Amino acid sequence: MSSAEEDAMKRLKMNNDVVVLPADKGRATVMMDRSDYNAKSQALLDDQQSYQPTPPSQAKFMISQLTGLPNRLRRNNVISQDEWRRTKLTDTALARFYGLPKIHQPNVPLRPIVELKGSRTFNLCKWMS
Repeated sequence: MSSAEEDAMKRLKMNNDVVVLPADKGRATVMMDRSDYNAKSQALLDDQQSYQPTPPSQAKFMISQLTGLPNRLRRNNVISQDEWRRTKLTDTALARFYGLPKIHQPNVPLRPIVELKGSRTFNLCKWMS
């Protein structure tokens, strides 16, 4: 990218009315109206077949269950000390939800992405895969 193109990209990213992100497929960069992007993202999250809101009390219960799992596995000699260390839950960032535009489809729907990297369960998920 030329320096002029880089400057233009920086200016676009600073514009709060526009979202600049990679396309779902290919190496294209896509600019979307922020309100359109937010509406499409919210529509994905509102799909009760795919996502359901979790009450805070249930989320805390699930975290306590997940926290205890590596400890129980280690205590029963199912995993080694090293594996136990790698599966420990961290107290860092929340999982991140975003969408990548499918520019090859009509009306440019979004492909939902739930990024776990850096989230509390990342190490456990990585070990399980």
